[in-house]
Amino acid sequence: MTDEIGGTAVTEPDSTAPTPDPARRVRKIRHRRYRKSDPRYRPEHDFRWRAKIRANPQSHFMYRWVVFVVGLVIVAAGLVMVPLPGPGWLVVILGLLIWSSEFDRAQWLLDFVRKHVRAWNRWIMSQHWIVRALVGTATFLFVCAIVWTTFKLTGMVKHVPEPYQSWVRENLRL
Repeated sequence: MTDEIGGTAVTEPDSTAPTPDPARRVRKIRHRRYRKSDPRYRPEHDFRWRAKIRANPQSHFMYRWVVFVVGLVIVAAGLVMVPLPGPGWLVVILGLLIWSSEFDRAQWLLDFVRKHVRAWNRWIMSQHWIVRALVGTATFLFVCAIVWTTFKLTGMVKHVPEPYQSWVRENLRL
């Protein structure tokens, strides 16, 4: 609409536009938490409890040791589980995740693992279904060989229920 005196355009509010609902919740903006070594880090990005710990040098030193020991126990347990059936690599990555909360080298290693797992996933998903089936079968056979070797070396067959124990001994030569 134009004004008759000055010829300037005057806009009126559009009555068809939806008005914001006051009952609608406003989403809280989440701030990204950066590492202390990151140039974008500011103390307000830190958790309050961690900021309290970092404010005192002795408690920060002890906290880093506790994180190191807990991460070490979890990584060691995961490495023991890698050749055995179970979530070995998942536990190792969980330990790295705990370490990366305080140590930059662990964050670098976690980023390295994440990058290579994504590259492997992209590669395997770009292959023909036959290749994926062969890789899956090879993985299954490897896990079966590890389970068989574990049973053979540890004598775990005696813990299998009796009706199945004789079948396992006869057919799997354990």
